[in-house]
Amino acid sequence: MKATALERVGQGLIVVLMVLMCISILYPFLYMLAISLNTGTDAARGGVYLWPRSFTWINYEIVLGNEVIRHAYLVTIARTVVGTFGGLAVTLAAAYGLSYKRLPLRKGILTYVLITMLFNGGLVPFYIQLVKLGLANTFWVFIIPGLFSAWNMFVMLKFIHGIPEALIESAELDGAGPLRILLQIIVPLSKPMLAALGLFTAVGHWNDWFSGAFFVTDQKLIPVQTFLQQLLTAQDIIRQTVSCVPC
Repeated sequence: MKATALERVGQGLIVVLMVLMCISILYPFLYMLAISLNTGTDAARGGVYLWPRSFTWINYEIVLGNEVIRHAYLVTIARTVVGTFGGLAVTLAAAYGLSYKRLPLRKGILTYVLITMLFNGGLVPFYIQLVKLGLANTFWVFIIPGLFSAWNMFVMLKFIHGIPEALIESAELDGAGPLRILLQIIVPLSKPMLAALGLFTAVGHWNDWFSGAFFVTDQKLIPVQTFLQQLLTAQDIIRQTVSCVPC
């Protein structure tokens, strides 16, 4: 069918809005890239927007030449990859198991998981638990406590409930077991949801500085966000100290 003039105008407006939205999303990254490729003294004057005014590689040489920063990035990348895939595996397994209505004590388990979303023991009991389990000051303190997310599990459970039961029943009639149904039916159909949950989980791991600041004392296990937070804290302390010195 040939589009009318009004429909073409509407499609054009949609394209323009999408382009503007893409520009608004990409511009902060381009701005940060331009600032990083500009000398610090020149960037402090302002006026750098899309292209560096005084081009230099010195900022990257300083950052990548620092062994502490390189190791912090390795820790962050490792925890993001392992934590994301591990969290998705645990979340999917829990949601798939609780999706069976014939599961014994299913309602009780769901109620217990729901309670954990509303109440928690607090920071001190959580830290004591990490110490008792031997997770404090280890790499796994970034991974194991965050493997299971009640919110992600309920979202995944709701998505699995949306899959037609006839599809699963037909697979069971053909002799497929629970594991085969999970791998060949649930996982392929759940790729969009797994991608969304994986994105949120990865961003959470990448941006987390709290775990490295309170649960780790070994500097070799500090992630990059905790390292940056320590730099900002030290800078504030130095600034306050200098401001308190009498002229």
